[in-house]
Amino acid sequence: MNVVFDFDNTLFETETLKQGLFEIAEEHGLTQEESRHVYEEARVSNGQATFSIKRFCEVLQAACTKKELAVSISPAFVRERIFQDTRLVEGAGELLKELQARGIELFLLSLGVPEWQKEKVDLAGIGAFFDEKNIIYTTDVKKGKIEMLRERFGAEFVGKDVVVFNDKPDETAEMLREFPELRAYVRRDEGDTRYSQEDFGDLTEEFNGRVTWETDLKKGYEFISPREPYGEVRR
Repeated sequence: MNVVFDFDNTLFETETLKQGLFEIAEEHGLTQEESRHVYEEARVSNGQATFSIKRFCEVLQAACTKKELAVSISPAFVRERIFQDTRLVEGAGELLKELQARGIELFLLSLGVPEWQKEKVDLAGIGAFFDEKNIIYTTDVKKGKIEMLRERFGAEFVGKDVVVFNDKPDETAEMLREFPELRAYVRRDEGDTRYSQEDFGDLTEEFNGRVTWETDLKKGYEFISPREPYGEVRR
């Protein structure tokens, strides 16, 4: 059995981090719409993930200068602010410990600039759960997890004995269609307004028995190993 984790919004409270960035931009004189535009511009360029704290500061500084706002934004200030409240998703640490103790091989797939993603992984304190060869970063937005899974498990991969933990219902549906034996546990972040509860309901209806969704990770182990309840004493 192998378990593949997405990182942002699946294991890591990325929405909280994003809200912190929006607040910083608004505090420096931008509107809500302008703040979100700054984030998106810093996040992706020409189909490549480009976000770093340094780039965010550069884009924010340019937006403030355009509005003739006399401000100065430093990466150190932004880093300290946004990392104050960011954390692992509730139950993530316990789930990873339990899976590791059971001898299940863990993989981490993450879209983003490797240095930035690694900084968040280190901040979350979960790097020790994944062998270095099992942590896969990509900056190619169009590449997606389907190609990442094929690169890791081979061209003949159909999803057998693999469970994916993810947060996006549309992306998860694409993986389940592509790999007919894959199963998925999807975490719904209620702060992520891109998706509605109906989106998650449609996912489970289409792939009955192969996917479940929850707002946390507490039932993740039971989904992987229904015959071995989470926390059961090992003999």
